[in-house]
Amino acid sequence: MDMNYFRELHSGLAWRGDFSLLVGPEELLAECILLGGHGSMAAGSNIYPRLFVDLYNAAAAGDIARVKTLHQEVLEFGHAIYHGNNPFRGLKCGLGLLGICSSLLSDPLTDYSREERAIVERYIDQHRTAILACEQSSIPLRESGAARKGSQTRASGGDI
Repeated sequence: MDMNYFRELHSGLAWRGDFSLLVGPEELLAECILLGGHGSMAAGSNIYPRLFVDLYNAAAAGDIARVKTLHQEVLEFGHAIYHGNNPFRGLKCGLGLLGICSSLLSDPLTDYSREERAIVERYIDQHRTAILACEQSSIPLRESGAARKGSQTRASGGDI
């Protein structure tokens, strides 16, 4: 993704309070927030919501040291979970290993090879406690437009 173009969009649309700027690649989440964007379609948050919420919150709080650490964790996550050109395969594999849903894929997608699955399984096993933890982040949530108007909004894995 061209983050220079993102900057241009942000400066041209900053006056619009009803327009959200999101990025697709989850590895650009922190950069998006630090540049004034609103979030990412972080597919990995379906497997590891706390990681992506913490990264979002650290970026929103301007905690660059924490952003660097969490961003590295996101890169490690992506390297372990995504193999090939379709991230859905990794999501289904990871979610299946966690017992959240079946890892069965529909045609034309094919299951991961034994080696690819072993990489995902190793990552899930090493991070299972953190992945399944429901604890709250230590970083306060960034106030959203809805929160400023009086209703409280909380980020979850799907809200990033």
